[in-house]
Amino acid sequence: MLAPAAAWIVTLLQTPVYRASAVLRIDPNDPLKSVGALLDTEVKRAGSPDVARRAAALLGWVAPAMPEETVRNLANAIQSQSVVERVGESNRLRISVLDAKAERAAALANALMYAYIQQAIDKNNSVGIFAQSSFVDHPALAPKRPLRPDLFFNLSLGAGGLFLGLVSAFLTGEPDAPPVTAEDKEQFFGLPVLSVIPRLSIASVRSFSLFRRGPGIEESRRRTILFHPSPSSFADSYEPLRANLSITARPGGRPAPAVAFTSAASGEGKTLTAVNVALAAAQSGLRVLFIDADFRRPFAHKLLGMPREPGLVDAVLGNKNWLVFVRGMPDFLFGELKVAPWLQSSGIENFHLLASGRPPLKPEDVLREPSFDRLLKEARSRFDLVVIDGAPVGPFADALIVGQKADGVVLVRRSGVTDRDELKRAAQQLLDAKSRVLGVVING
Repeated sequence: MLAPAAAWIVTLLQTPVYRASAVLRIDPNDPLKSVGALLDTEVKRAGSPDVARRAAALLGWVAPAMPEETVRNLANAIQSQSVVERVGESNRLRISVLDAKAERAAALANALMYAYIQQAIDKNNSVGIFAQSSFVDHPALAPKRPLRPDLFFNLSLGAGGLFLGLVSAFLTGEPDAPPVTAEDKEQFFGLPVLSVIPRLSIASVRSFSLFRRGPGIEESRRRTILFHPSPSSFADSYEPLRANLSITARPGGRPAPAVAFTSAASGEGKTLTAVNVALAAAQSGLRVLFIDADFRRPFAHKLLGMPREPGLVDAVLGNKNWLVFVRGMPDFLFGELKVAPWLQSSGIENFHLLASGRPPLKPEDVLREPSFDRLLKEARSRFDLVVIDGAPVGPFADALIVGQKADGVVLVRRSGVTDRDELKRAAQQLLDAKSRVLGVVING
């Protein structure tokens, strides 16, 4: 019974993907024209950027003042989510859309269908030649069940024993961390606990890691709130943290706060916590810049599917305009991460990333450069919040330097990874360096 139960749980915890399809009929007005050749041409036309643009406009996704590059990237994103194909040997076209939300998949499929019909009408009117007529065969309906995950397939795997092996790997490969105590939830050595982040089920982020031990990049990405849109206990746990840090819109042109995140050791979930705080703030309407200043083990760019270079190091050491290295929504849509998580997250256009850049020979020297100070000053004047991912506190001074330059530092601790003495030493090092330690975040 264990394997089927595991398959059922894994199915429930995977992010669903829905497919909605709209079908239209195309009748050639020229009886001598080959239906096959006509349909091949119309498949390309229905999947064109112009039809995608029209569909976005029909759905109200395009604002009058939206930059052309943003509109173009949005059209490309829509194209990447849709497939246009001929239905067998018939005179029908099927427009299918994949999306994390059933209603949005259907809405987009229908918008693409109506946009194609309108484009054909406009084309016929402009040239005065009606090569074909297009009709709605049947519109897309919101699917009741997702295309993925497939419960029957997962149960089959469970019956075959594969999921039993997966569950066994979970139980032996990574033991559960000790529970967070009441004392942990109140304070650490006089430092307030800003938030306790609930532990995600291992199965939910390792559903395809049958032969690999330890979390990989895909598993880590599924821990970002991009894959857990609110309302969810995981995404909502970051809202108190944002509130506890007093991250609100800056009044009257006051410089934005710069908050640094660090930890006593690696493996605490520091970068993931910082990214999720930044994403949560962006979703609340704040313009956020995330700076990856962990030069020794940069990870934020991997989480977000972006290249490491160029970035912060290139701007600081090369005395270049750092703004040209900042990545935003158009870049994310073309990154390694799937398009759907970005499109289903409202306000995500407010999030911006400055990756770490090329590996420096002396990371501490980069952080001591006057050009880094100027960069921070400019960033605070342009954004509502600056989140800095620093290196862990340890034998190097990186985290202490970043802490001195930030308005406040957040210590991240994962239960069972760092003992209380290590955390106490890290906090004391930061305090001795005259950093303002705001508090502790506990990862469950």
